[in-house]
Amino acid sequence: MAATELWPTDAEAETLLLQYHASHAPLAPFVIVPKHLMASDLRRQRPFLWRVVMMISCFIDGPRQHRMGKEVLAELGRMSVLDSTRNLETLQGLLLTISWLNFCLKSAQLTNLLFLARSMSLSSGGFGISYGAGGNSSKDEVKWGELEHARAYLGTYYLNAIVFNTNKKVDAFMNTSQLDNYCNLLTSPGEYHSDLYLARLVKIQTLSQSISMAMLDQQPMQLPLTMVIQTFQEQIDAYRASIPPHLVDNSKFLLSYSRNADLLTYSTGTLQCHLAISEVLLADMAISDAHCASISLPHSDRIHLLWSCLHALRRFYAVASIKSCDIVDQVERNFLGIHASDLAYAIITGIKLLLVRIPDWDPRYIISELGIREMLDKEIEHVGEVVARRKSDRWPEEDPMDRMHKLLMYGRDLVNMQIQQVAAEMEGRDDSSRHALLPASAPATTNKGDTGQGWVMAGMEDLDDDLWQNFMNDTAWNLNGEPMVMDSF
Repeated sequence: MAATELWPTDAEAETLLLQYHASHAPLAPFVIVPKHLMASDLRRQRPFLWRVVMMISCFIDGPRQHRMGKEVLAELGRMSVLDSTRNLETLQGLLLTISWLNFCLKSAQLTNLLFLARSMSLSSGGFGISYGAGGNSSKDEVKWGELEHARAYLGTYYLNAIVFNTNKKVDAFMNTSQLDNYCNLLTSPGEYHSDLYLARLVKIQTLSQSISMAMLDQQPMQLPLTMVIQTFQEQIDAYRASIPPHLVDNSKFLLSYSRNADLLTYSTGTLQCHLAISEVLLADMAISDAHCASISLPHSDRIHLLWSCLHALRRFYAVASIKSCDIVDQVERNFLGIHASDLAYAIITGIKLLLVRIPDWDPRYIISELGIREMLDKEIEHVGEVVARRKSDRWPEEDPMDRMHKLLMYGRDLVNMQIQQVAAEMEGRDDSSRHALLPASAPATTNKGDTGQGWVMAGMEDLDDDLWQNFMNDTAWNLNGEPMVMDSF
């Protein structure tokens, strides 16, 4: 298919831009495209950003979006590597590309793109980045926001934090010393309502980053563990209490699996998910026998932390299910692609909870209490609907979103394997009791012979923090052995 047919005509571009504002723009408050700007003006003023916006708006046409994404990445490679382009437009396009195409990237590519964004945001002191490809702006052009650089800097931190906080890669953490200044600078004038939301996103990620650094097992604590945990929990509670009323969700829906999007706005759901992840980060150290032994953690404290971790995961699973895509006449995507990092961390931590074998921790009860299998069933159903809706006869290549669907099913296989293992450990139970623990819809892979179980157990025996992220970015998205366009980075 020719490039002229791949990219939209002027008329289609106007429709796609309206669709971007309606469905996609609220998900990325760190890049504001003025609503009164026509698609033709956007293309003339910021051609690279126009391409990224068009690519995002083609979400319903998966293979087309994948092809457009390849061209966007190739152009980004040329601009940043060959031309050394460092302007605001390139940074904005890069941030949106990372947000939406992370599931098409290998782990190393995603990391390199994040570091490229950091370099762009810091070059010339952040606010010194030129506005457009030409470095200046005509008086006749539509006026862009004066605080675009602040949003781009905060967006750079936010995307880096989402990826690296849950992976606990301390050496990749960004410096947070200027974040408060940027947030205050952005929220004081209140140029856009979404600026307050962006500041809240950044603040909860800085808290998660502090927790990740403090809870690493190789770092000695200056204060008793209980005091450290209490201090962080107080900060989490204070953050939760400080959320403005329009961003506060009705708590009665947090433990349900309702799909009524009217009950939970995207911004509310995202903040609630980030809060839950902060609490999981605060408690997940209790899963590790070695870590607990190294700090001589009392058994009662460990049990308390394990339950705290379980309850936080339940809150995440509930809200994540509500936030999934709603397949209606006009597809509305209620999640940002990069948030798959949080989902992956929550899934693998839930599986690790099922592996804990200590007194007063009944794995049979934990299975029913955690609800990870139910969450995965819903995610698989929702993503499967999205994959089916994104299919196109015009574009023959595989949709990367389909690989995400298969990956979720792999996660469910891991859960089913652990459920089966728990059943096998039950004394005095016959085979009928063992199979009663498994859901009726359990896939056949959990009942296979040595080959099937070996495949699943290979993941169970090496269930470290990098396993899911590496599988998600390196293995699952390497489509048909095709080298990715950003391999040169």
